[in-house]
Amino acid sequence: MRSHVSSNGNIVIKDTVTKQTTIQKFTVMSQTCKTHALFNATNLTNFKYKLSGNLPEDKVAEINSMLDNKGHADIKGRVRAILDQHVSLEFSTINPDAKGKYVFLENLMLVDSMLPQIISHLLVMSYSEDTRLLDALTDKLSELNPIGFPMKTNKKQYEAKVRRFVTDVALGMVPGVPWEAAHQSYGMLVVNTKGEIDCYHIVYRKSLEDYLYKNLKFETASASRYGFGKIETGPDGSQYFMLNLQLRFTK
Repeated sequence: MRSHVSSNGNIVIKDTVTKQTTIQKFTVMSQTCKTHALFNATNLTNFKYKLSGNLPEDKVAEINSMLDNKGHADIKGRVRAILDQHVSLEFSTINPDAKGKYVFLENLMLVDSMLPQIISHLLVMSYSEDTRLLDALTDKLSELNPIGFPMKTNKKQYEAKVRRFVTDVALGMVPGVPWEAAHQSYGMLVVNTKGEIDCYHIVYRKSLEDYLYKNLKFETASASRYGFGKIETGPDGSQYFMLNLQLRFTK
């Protein structure tokens, strides 16, 4: 099978066995410049958590005012300060769109019914643990098994679901559009640091999953822009906190 890349991200595939020629759309990513995001932050990627117990107002004000050395909201510091109060962050929901539809939540549930909870745990851990690497955090989550999966014979419950998620994102799933598992691309083209093109085709799904799973990390977007990272009191009197999901390639 031979291929060449066109400027619009499509590939002309020539099958030397069947003699057929097809044009297939690929996601394009370059390693020759600043690392790219696989999954970009939006208001729709905010995960909402309920604090397991309300904190005093003075402690809330203290946590909400924590800044990093650049003067930005210190999300890591705020998450750790909440947990230091022996209060846990319990997943509540994901932001709806402007019409009140929970598109991203339902997209995740289509991939796997427990995926929203899994990602919510990983998000918190990306601030509470000393790594932000997707694979390392998923391994840690598997050890903790907070969801209580039966894992006596299959230890890959969390990893398999996370792999499925990042692969679907690479193949076209976005937060604001209903996902029907109909892949919008046939794989990923990666321009490596040598200027060579690595092709990960959906036919060879395992190699695509491996590349994504082992080369992604959580990243913090702008808290002020996307409205997350503050303890707020909801209509029910409970306190809530939001974290934003963004995934970037490590190289």
